[in-house]
Amino acid sequence: MSILVFDGDCAFCTRSAGFITSRIKPRTEVHSWQSLDLEALGLTPAQCSTAVQWVSDAGETRSGAAAITTMLKEAGTGWAALGAFGDLPGVRSLAAVTYRLIASNRHRLPGASATCETSD
Repeated sequence: MSILVFDGDCAFCTRSAGFITSRIKPRTEVHSWQSLDLEALGLTPAQCSTAVQWVSDAGETRSGAAAITTMLKEAGTGWAALGAFGDLPGVRSLAAVTYRLIASNRHRLPGASATCETSD
């Protein structure tokens, strides 16, 4: 089973992960990077503290917006359609820019805390 890895020290990320598990209910497991053996997944703390990561059973990885669209494509019919839409060339670029904007400002968003601030 694939894994979606988020920053458990960030309140905004934790709330987002809660939404994913309770509303989207993906086939993907959702875990904070702090609770995982990152080396076994081929990830580093730096990668995981700056963007959400998706890792397949085979060790294939996606980061940021690509991680979210991949997780959505594994979720269910409606969510899979949204993930496929987000993976279209023009939409993919817009999603990547939007993800970076949100990630860079996550400490300013509702439910966030000072630990949400990244150095990028």
